[in-house]
Amino acid sequence: METHQVQIPQDSPPEIPPVGECSKNGRQLSTSKRAAQNRAAQRAFRQRKECYIKDLETKVLELKSTKETIDSLRQENLQLRDYILALQSRLIEQPGVGGVPTPPAVYARRQVDFLHDPATSTVSLGDVDKDDHELEEKSR
Repeated sequence: METHQVQIPQDSPPEIPPVGECSKNGRQLSTSKRAAQNRAAQRAFRQRKECYIKDLETKVLELKSTKETIDSLRQENLQLRDYILALQSRLIEQPGVGGVPTPPAVYARRQVDFLHDPATSTVSLGDVDKDDHELEEKSR
């Protein structure tokens, strides 16, 4: 998070109203050095608070934009899944087609599962590479 520093001029003394002058809310303003320091500290705090709130508002806008992007990508993903299912059902209905090709992501997952669990088969890794090549040739 960015930090904003507020600089108070050191060479000029803070504005001290003449004795007896009233503040905005009607109270008597103190002319002591401590009161001037308090006013300067309060002013600096208000400025830091304002910067912090602006930073938070910017982050909220960024998060809203990111959420909209995620929602639109999720919707697109669902539409593409529906489209894939429709294409697969068309392939199944066509006579003479030897079956529906396995999507690459599913096949890759099966291969990783197979390689991590050698108890399922005694096929060597060289045979897996040959099977991959044969499956790619069939799907073309």
